[in-house]
Amino acid sequence: MSVSAIGQQTMSKRNPGEKYRMGVELFNLEKFASANELMRSVVAETRKTDPMMAMNAAFYAAVSSARLSHRDAVKNLQQFILDYPESTRIPEVMLELANVFYVEKDYERAIEVYDQIDVRDLPEKQQIEYHFKKGYSYFMRNQMSKAKPHFAEIRNRESRYTSLATYFYAYILYTEGNFQSALIEFEKLQNDETFGSIVPFYMMQIFYRQGKNDLIIAQGPALLETATPRRAVEISRLIGEAFYNENRYAEALPFLQLYFEKSAVTPSREDNYIMGFVYYSLGKCDTAVIYFQKVVNTSEENDLMKQSALYHLGDCYVKLGQYKFAQAAFFDASKIDIDERIQEDAFYNYAKLSYKLSPSPYNEALKAMQSYLEKYPDSRYADEIYGYLVAMYTTTRNYRDAYASIANVKRKDPRLLEAAQRIAFNRGVELFNEMKFIEAQRMFDEAIQSSYDEKLTLLAFYWKGEAYYRMGRFEDALENYERALFSSLFETFPEFPFAAYGAGYANFQMRNYAQAAKYFTIVIQHKNQLNQAILNDAFLRLGDAFFMQRRLNEALQNYESAIQLNQADRDYAMLQKAISLRILGRYDAAITTLLSILKNYENSPLIPKAINELASTYLILDNNAKALEYYRLLSTQHGRSSFGKMALLKQGLIYYNIGKNNEAIAMFEKVIADHPGTTEAKEALMSLRNIYVAINRTDDFFAYVRKIGANIHENTQDSIAFSAAENRYLENDCHGAKPSLESYLQRFPNGIFITEAMYYLADCEMRSGNVLQARKHFLTVVSLPESNFTERSIISAAKISFDLQDFQQALKLYTLLSEFSENTANINMAIIAIMRCEMRLGNDDRILAAAQNVLKLGKLTDDIRDEANHAIATSAQRLGQNELARETFAKLRNSKNSEFVAQARYFEIEELFTKKEFELAEKKIFEFINEAPSSDYFLAKTYLLWGAIYAERGNFLQAKQTFQSIIDNYDIENDGIIETARLGIQTILDKEAQLRAEEDRRRAEEAGEEDLIMLPDEF
Repeated sequence: MSVSAIGQQTMSKRNPGEKYRMGVELFNLEKFASANELMRSVVAETRKTDPMMAMNAAFYAAVSSARLSHRDAVKNLQQFILDYPESTRIPEVMLELANVFYVEKDYERAIEVYDQIDVRDLPEKQQIEYHFKKGYSYFMRNQMSKAKPHFAEIRNRESRYTSLATYFYAYILYTEGNFQSALIEFEKLQNDETFGSIVPFYMMQIFYRQGKNDLIIAQGPALLETATPRRAVEISRLIGEAFYNENRYAEALPFLQLYFEKSAVTPSREDNYIMGFVYYSLGKCDTAVIYFQKVVNTSEENDLMKQSALYHLGDCYVKLGQYKFAQAAFFDASKIDIDERIQEDAFYNYAKLSYKLSPSPYNEALKAMQSYLEKYPDSRYADEIYGYLVAMYTTTRNYRDAYASIANVKRKDPRLLEAAQRIAFNRGVELFNEMKFIEAQRMFDEAIQSSYDEKLTLLAFYWKGEAYYRMGRFEDALENYERALFSSLFETFPEFPFAAYGAGYANFQMRNYAQAAKYFTIVIQHKNQLNQAILNDAFLRLGDAFFMQRRLNEALQNYESAIQLNQADRDYAMLQKAISLRILGRYDAAITTLLSILKNYENSPLIPKAINELASTYLILDNNAKALEYYRLLSTQHGRSSFGKMALLKQGLIYYNIGKNNEAIAMFEKVIADHPGTTEAKEALMSLRNIYVAINRTDDFFAYVRKIGANIHENTQDSIAFSAAENRYLENDCHGAKPSLESYLQRFPNGIFITEAMYYLADCEMRSGNVLQARKHFLTVVSLPESNFTERSIISAAKISFDLQDFQQALKLYTLLSEFSENTANINMAIIAIMRCEMRLGNDDRILAAAQNVLKLGKLTDDIRDEANHAIATSAQRLGQNELARETFAKLRNSKNSEFVAQARYFEIEELFTKKEFELAEKKIFEFINEAPSSDYFLAKTYLLWGAIYAERGNFLQAKQTFQSIIDNYDIENDGIIETARLGIQTILDKEAQLRAEEDRRRAEEAGEEDLIMLPDEF
């Protein structure tokens, strides 16, 4: 401590000049702390006595504080500038101030200060420092164009910054793509102690950019031996690509493998393409697929690389036997309009695979072939494509799309023209099964007009007849049936007896009973080709046809044949048998048969008619007691039936005939009271008059008439007015009948013939197309007392309501019809219509019940049975009754209605998907799409499931392709299918981005923080 004190005392006693000289010496020795202390002392001692020395001392003090990185360095330098603005030292101080910001890496403020310095005012050594540090500041702010001239200025001037400036100048040239100039600069640094190890890396990059594969191959391997791990990875990539560019794939592989294994960053699309192509060229397709998938997955934009990768991906899948994936890859490659050669070849391969895999759900094969021929009409593959088209058109079951597709083929050869007829015919049958009869007729007409295949033409006539029959156009139906039936060739067809069956029904509907009998006889002659239900119906209708011609013995034979078959409508056959026996005078046999009906078919809707027949038969036999017994049974237990009021009237007549006038009067008055305005009421009134006249009580009769409000004279006017209107109606003159009917209804609002008049008026409105007015009048008839017009009015009003989509009203009317009618056909029609109304109204519990009622009907066509099963299946599914839905959908897999089949297959696949049984689900998907159904909706939903399965398995490429196919090929808004597909693609893209980011982080952690560009603060 004493020595220190003496030293301090000695220094403090020195004069300022000595201190100044000592400070300069210490500054030059870079002992800035001591120099700073001395110079601050000199400044304090000389500020007033020697201003020049004080200024110089202040300069050294400020610079020393900067060199020492004191916190007040900036303040000291700025203070010097303020205190000595005229000093020649200002440029050096400004440089020091800029350097402070430079050291602190505040390059923006450093540049601001450097810009205020005139470099010419600096000594040469400091000029070099100025240029480097200012250039480097620009460099670090990525302002390469401003950095470049500063490095260029000093790169050839000898200094401590020469190699640095040369390096950064070369690097900027490299980043600008000026590779040859950069190479010249880098070559200057090959032996540099600092940059000698890194320069060869840039030289390799430049060789790569210049395409000098030979130099990379020659120099690269040796460079690997001394390279850092990270640079070795990049050099391996360059060597591998050089071998790749020279088509030396086996030699490229090990270098590329090293790059992919050790790279700290995710390889680029181009890297993946090269790796994929190397494996592809070496025949290792299973590995090549992995890399080609990465190429197409990492870009939504279409470019040549993606097109080529997709093409080679498709070829790999073919070689691996994964044809569905190959088809998708070729399809995507064919959509990219960059390399026409690849595009055409990909299109061809896609079309060929589409055929091999059978028509796809988007009808891809047909569309592909058609589009290919349009785009490449002179292709060397054209004949082959035509062959595929013909094969597909003649085997596909997707007739809707096939029809649309073949219609767009502009150049059809004879093979395609023949296929077009078959497609039109099959599309017609498909539409018929979907109950679209008008559209079906158009298809059959096209098939008939084509006439390439006589068999198809005849079948088209038959099906066209079926369509007309379903539309109620019986004359047109018969014409088309007979066009087929009159052909000797058609007699060999399995459809022949069914055409005769249709012709028989058409004639029967037109009351051509003799012709109907002829055709039903033909049907029965082919009984070995018929099921029991059809044969039974043919016997019944043949019996009816003979019955209507009063050929009763022949009618009896056929009714008996139907009875022996023991099928549906056996009660009807027995009733008709009984009626025929009664007409033939075989009363005992008739009674026995009728009693058998009452005993064995107590729930039959024909029971009221059977009782009426029994009573009538006893009446014929003058067995009034028995007749009264059964008429009484009829009126009490079946009073609401159409026979109820007649039974009352008959009882009155029997009582009258046996002289029981009081009982007769009571019964007639009951008819009039319970059924006013009906024909039976009118007849009862006349019978009352006869009784009162016979017993000489006419005053009592007139009193009764006044009591019930009847007017005999007015009734006569009523009858005359109605007869005039009715005559015109019966002459089909609705135009003339309508005003007369309206006049009658206005004049006689409670007239005797109000029911008939209202029905006729409703019918005329219907014929005129005034359906709302017609329905109003039909409903009025329904509200009036029961009559022969009630049932017909219910049917008409119900049909109008259904057609107007007033399903609630239609439901009420069809329900009334099912309870009111005694006609089996009408009851069945009502039960089916109730189901359809409930389906439109959407109450699943009621739909289930209604559809199950339909299935209980004795005789159903396949299309109605399928419709009922479809209603049950869909309602059960919505109600969560999956077991019922599963069982019922299974019944629809062989339906003729393609929409039902598609939904049934989709339900099965969806269940498997929900259970995560993906392998079995995918198998079912393949089966489904290969059937090529025409239901866009369920096909799109199936493909959504398939895309989801791919995504679950991590096969993002196929998932995206599947979702994109839905977007490209479907125009469906239902259930947000398209939006779901778009969401699926976005979800996969997000997942892929997440996986790439995780991989990048992992590799970065493994690689460390080594930089490729060496910066000054690192050495």
